Formats: sequence, C-alpha cells, structure tokens
Amino acid sequence: MKKFVSLLLTLMLVLSTLVILPVFSQSGEFKLTFDDWESIDNAQAKAVIDLGGQPTGTIEITTEGRNGKAIIFNQPDDNSKLRFKNAFSNLTSGETYTVTLYAKSASDAKGEISLGLYKDSNANPVATIAKEKIDNTKWTKISANFVVSENQTDVTKIGIIQSGMQEGDSLIGKIMIDDVSVQKLGSSGKEDTDTLRVKGITFDKWDSSVLQSHLSTGGTQPYENIMLTNIEARGDEGMCLKVGGRKNTYDRAKLVRVAKSAAAGNEYNYSAYVKIPNEANIDTATIIMGVSDLNKTDSVYMVEKEINKKEWTKIEFTYTLKNDSEDSIAFEQKSEDKTVLTEYLVDDVTVECTKRVPTVSYDVDKTDSGYVINASLDDYYEEGKTKYIQTIAVKYNGTELVAAKMGEKKVFSSKTTYPLNDTINLETQPLKEGEYIKVYSMSDADENLPILSSYKYNPFDPAFNQKTLHLIGDSIVADYSEQIAKKPESVTRGWGMYIQEYFNENDVKVNNQAKSGESTKSFLYTNVVQRWLNVKNSLEEGDYVIICLGINDFGSKSPTRKVTVQEYKQNLQRFIDEISAKGGKTILLTLTTTLNSTKEEYAKNGNFRRSMADAMIEVANNNKDNENVYCYDLNQYMLDKMLKLIDEKGYDEFKSEYFADNTHQTEKGSRWVLSLIIDLIKNSDCDLKDYLIK
Repeated sequence: MKKFVSLLLTLMLVLSTLVILPVFSQSGEFKLTFDDWESIDNAQAKAVIDLGGQPTGTIEITTEGRNGKAIIFNQPDDNSKLRFKNAFSNLTSGETYTVTLYAKSASDAKGEISLGLYKDSNANPVATIAKEKIDNTKWTKISANFVVSENQTDVTKIGIIQSGMQEGDSLIGKIMIDDVSVQKLGSSGKEDTDTLRVKGITFDKWDSSVLQSHLSTGGTQPYENIMLTNIEARGDEGMCLKVGGRKNTYDRAKLVRVAKSAAAGNEYNYSAYVKIPNEANIDTATIIMGVSDLNKTDSVYMVEKEINKKEWTKIEFTYTLKNDSEDSIAFEQKSEDKTVLTEYLVDDVTVECTKRVPTVSYDVDKTDSGYVINASLDDYYEEGKTKYIQTIAVKYNGTELVAAKMGEKKVFSSKTTYPLNDTINLETQPLKEGEYIKVYSMSDADENLPILSSYKYNPFDPAFNQKTLHLIGDSIVADYSEQIAKKPESVTRGWGMYIQEYFNENDVKVNNQAKSGESTKSFLYTNVVQRWLNVKNSLEEGDYVIICLGINDFGSKSPTRKVTVQEYKQNLQRFIDEISAKGGKTILLTLTTTLNSTKEEYAKNGNFRRSMADAMIEVANNNKDNENVYCYDLNQYMLDKMLKLIDEKGYDEFKSEYFADNTHQTEKGSRWVLSLIIDLIKNSDCDLKDYLIK
C-alpha cells in the first residue's frame, strides 16, 4: 500500500510539472493569451518563441496585457524578429486562415509593425500579410487573411518585425504582444468575377501573388504599404485592399489590366467602394478614382467623391476608352485637400464592358492552289441582335484587279460563336513582284461603318517581312549610350548595345527595352511597365522577344523588384502567354554569372544565383509543347567558358579585362557575353539563326 501511495504521489508530481504546449489543432486553430505563462524559460515558451535577426532580441512577461498577461519583445534593432512556431501544420493550397495579434509600444516610441509568414527553411518572411502603426496609447489589432498558395504549404510560423522604418518612426525598443491567434476559415467569402465582359474584384480569395499581378503605383506611393486586410472589409470574413504609407495627395494605387479586351472606342462602367479606416489620421477626405494608362503619369479620366470612416462610399462612372492601353484604374486623393490621408480601404471593384467596338484580325497563308485567308472578328453576342461578318479577298497588280473572292456570311447565333471566324480560299497564281492581296471584312457589328479594317499582304515589301527582335532585360542588356555621353570614362556596357551588328536591319531590327536595375516584376507590374507595353503593343506575328532577367529578381531589396522563385516563374509564364497570344516567339536567357571581389570569395560563393536559372529552365520545360518558346542556359555556358578563361589568364586579370565590377561587364566583356548568346542561337532550332550575318 505504501508503495502504491508513493507511486501515486510521484505520478501526481510529474503531471503537475507538465504543460499543454500550444499546437495547431485539428480544427485549424492556434491561440496564445500568455495568461498562464510563469516564465519565458519554461517548456511552454520554448515550444512557441523563436527569436531571429542580428542582433537577437529577448522576451519578458508583463501583467499589463489586454486582459491579463502579455509578452514584451525587447528589440535591439529594426531587423530583430519575433516568431511564433507551430502556428500552421499540414497546409493545403487554397485554404484560408485569419492571422491576428495585438501590439502596443511599451516605450515612448512609435512605429510600423509588419506581420509576416515564415518557413522553417527561411529566416526571413516569405510574405508580409499586414502592417499597422503602433504607439503606447492603445492596443492595435494587426490582422489579415492568409490564402495558402502552392509555394506556401510549408509555412509554419508567423512573426513580427519593425523593418524599413518610415519618416517619423523610431526604433520602438519594447513591443508588447497579446492574444495571438490563427483561425481556419471555411469556404465563405465572395468569388471574383472574370468573364468576357466583366472583371469583378472582391479581394476575398486573393493572396500576395495575386495582388502582385494586379498592382502598380504612382507618385511616391510605397508599393510595400499596399496590403490585403480583413479589418473593416465589407464582407464578414472577406478581405479588402489597404493603401497605406501615403505622404502626398498624388500618391496612387493602381489595379492594372482590369478592363476586359481594352480597345479604343470600348465603353466601360467602373465602380468601387472606398472607406477611411478607423485608425487613419483624418475622418473625411476626397478620393479620386480614375482610368489609368500605364504609359502616362496622370489618370486620363477622373471622378471624385468624399469618403469617411463611418461607411463605405461607392464611386461609379462610365468612360469610353481613347486608347487601347487605358486598361487600368487608379486611386488618389484630391490635391485641394488640406491634409494628406495616410491610408484608405478599397473593396468590391467592378469594371464591365458595356459596349465593344468590333475588331478583326487576319492571317494569309500560301497553298499549292493559291492563298487561304482567315478573318477573325472579336465582338460580343447580344441577345436580340444579329451580327455577321463577310470577308472579301482581292488580288491587285498595282491598281488593277486580278482576282477576287467573297466568303460566306457568318452570323453570330449564340455566345459560343465568339470569336467569329471566316475562312476563304482565293485560288490564283502565286504573287509576282508588284502584286499584292488586300482583305476586307464587312459586318453590321459596327454601327457606323459596314466595312471593318482591311489588311494588305505584300511579301515583296521589305517592311512586310522585317522582323523585330525585342530585348527585355536588366543592366547586363541595357544601352548605356546616354550615360557614356555624360560620363565618357564610364566602362559598363550592356550586350544589347551590340547585337544589331549580327543582323541586317532590313531583316531584323533590334528594339532594346532593357533597363538597369529592373526585374520581371517591375517590367510587368511596377517601375517600367510602359517598356513592356511598348513591346507588347508593337509585337507582330513572327517577332522575337529575348527575356534576360533574374539578377534583381533574386538580389534586389526593393519590394517593387524582388520576387520569390515561385513568383519569378509565374512572371516568366505571363511573358510567354502574352507573347504567344500575339504570335511572337519567346527566347528565355538564363541570367549571367556573377563574380566576387576575390578569387577566394568566388570559390566560396560559387554560382549563387543558380536557383533563378533553374527556375527559368523549369518554366521552359513546362512550355515544351509551345514551338515558339526557346530557352538557352547562358548561366551555365558562361560559367564553363569563364572558368577556362580564368585558368588561362588568372582571376584578377580576367575580372579587370571583362568585368566593370562583380556583376557588370566592360565593352570587351559584354561583347564576349553576346558571342556566347550568338553561339547558343546558332546551335539551336530557333529560326532567328537564319538571319545572322556573322
């Protein structure tokens, strides 16, 4: 009996020392209130707290929490991180979680706190999902919905950091944290609308990658301060767009490419709901919503509306596009407002095409008996209205009519006929010099004229056969002519300056849109969108586009340039899709190899950006069924050739001769890199090699 009592007492003593560790439950819930924490050294704290950054901070417990205890993060530097482990487990793509914590300054300092997602394999956040200003006067809720993407299923932690301090901020030093929670949501929330006519954005199912693909900025609007948030969204469990960090009335947030099938003459109805969040600096402001052409600084059409903190205000207007590139919308503040609004919310954006100008495209192919002409009419079927297209092909010798053929009238009968195609065979002898074919289409789809745009097919015209080689790249490709004119001693050169020497301009004309410091993200969405639009809008069937990006995608600290490997792959795919849609040919070039200051450093670091090259090759492999996509591994080819030259010349001599610094090339170096590219083209099945003259 005594042994039994002794054993029982021992068991009770052991049980009394055990704690229930916070874990991600099967129901998808993670909670920390800290009220039962006695020490930061016990198992309970060690199972959850993960400190990072240099220097690393410390944790202490305080009784001044929201309803009991809280923790204080003693933060020695704005790079110091506080993370909470085991916040997620077994994530599945498409799931949605609400992540929330409350923060308060425990000092006189105030600043902005970022709430981020972390993986066990990465010390830095893989995504920032919320940002809020905190001070010592009140507890501030920091919350956002996290929609799990395919590359985020291994996220396990959440955490905070005060990074990139804004004007007026200071190092907080002591940050109180309380009531940390992660709650899995059901399938609630509104779906976006994406039809031939309508683009409807609810933000409820968006994640950071979707936001990136729709977002651009203007003025001095900080890109990184535009976030998805679930605080004050219109839906119960939904999200909205929070535009923060504003310093000027003209700071703009832009949602890009939201007008479906944008074309001059098309009419659209625009609407959005806008609100001032409760934490903003003023109660009312006048917000301008406008139509944006990303080639221009200011909006091309604007409507203003006064908004407030009490309710969501709907802004609505109708506009007829003047140019095809007016496909985006922008939000800014009226310049006459006396006080700059620091932040505002946007939700439930809808852009609906209410009238479309029909557009027609043509293809002409030579056959044994003549020519096959295809006309494709893009238009909308409208209930109760009959529309048709009828194509006429005419062969001329100068102004003399030689042959003609009229196609059958093709009628829009249902939505399934979109777009409407009309194909005719013009049986005639092959064209001789001086002869050409002109194609017309007649349709009652256009209320003003029965004849749509025509097309001239003349293979004897040099301009008809000329191809354009477009270059999309960074400083390795860019043209430095202007910099050299201002500063002749500058030694950096881009290989794009010399590639025209390899082609007869009558056959292939080079259009170099490369720009120093840019990435796939900045070309598609942020800093230099207009350069990509210049290529996209001028692209003709058979043209070539070389894409050589990745250095700044990998290494830039700018949120308008840096991307994850997954985002890099998504951006490359977007380039391919948009080029292929115009009948162009995509040539992917993996990024160039980078040196280091010394041979020893280079031996240690090696080809450290190789992950971006592998990602580009993976995208190319995913498009192997697309005969107009080519990929050349310049990164590996350059590395192999470079190592041989280093063996011959020595590291220091090779670097001084070929490189202006660790990354950029001299003229000799850039011409050498270009020669490697030409080698790769010559030894490929891309027909661009047929135009090479040396």
